[in-house]
Amino acid sequence: MVMGNLVSTLLVIPFPFFITGNHLGKVITDPALLALGFAMGLLASALPALGEISALRMLPSNVYSVVLSLEPAAAALVGVIILQEPTDAVRWIAIALLITASIGITISHARVERRALEEGTAETITHFLPGAVDSIGADIVQKTGVITLPTTEQIKLDRQSKETQSEGSSPT
Repeated sequence: MVMGNLVSTLLVIPFPFFITGNHLGKVITDPALLALGFAMGLLASALPALGEISALRMLPSNVYSVVLSLEPAAAALVGVIILQEPTDAVRWIAIALLITASIGITISHARVERRALEEGTAETITHFLPGAVDSIGADIVQKTGVITLPTTEQIKLDRQSKETQSEGSSPT
């Protein structure tokens, strides 16, 4: 995200020269313009990113993905209501298809996960990494060595040892 903000800043730097007619000194010394620039930067990048990261920590990944797919719809509504942009049916259809696809993927993933749990073949990592982490994210974390996750064999051995302990401690 830092690199994205840096690149966008570098791309935007020339515009004050065009807007002010090469009088950047006036822009820099005007507190109202500086405050406006600061507010735009904060509202355009920092707050949305903070909101997404907070939501990712608090919501399950399937709910987060659906909520994230609602962003284009919210942006289109803001454009129509506040900016009074004309929005045609093609855009609304595209947004509806995006949201439908996200919900469909979430439902199909839940079905596969439920079937795997019923068959006893599911391996979940949510017990080992808190928060909304999917299997791809876990693979990346494990391969980079940032966090060491237990292997499938370690999980199976742990489950077997817990089952053995619970069988041994149960009254007969």
